[in-house]
Amino acid sequence: GGTNKIVNPPGADPFHREYEQGATTHQTYTGSGQNWDWSNSNYMFNAFTVSSDEFEKYAVAMTQQMAKPEKKN
Repeated sequence: GGTNKIVNPPGADPFHREYEQGATTHQTYTGSGQNWDWSNSNYMFNAFTVSSDEFEKYAVAMTQQMAKPEKKN
């Protein structure tokens, strides 16, 4: 039924607040002494526009989350 779209996942940075997820059919890289093959692996694709203000808000929110005490089960 098409590509899955992920919207506002928890803790997402401004670059990943919305993206499509699927699987590659063929993706390779060869260069600089490397030979990588990501065929049949997960991928994330998105087009984005992010301002420095948006990224600063994210950084502040993440800092606040990291400062919270860890919950014990």
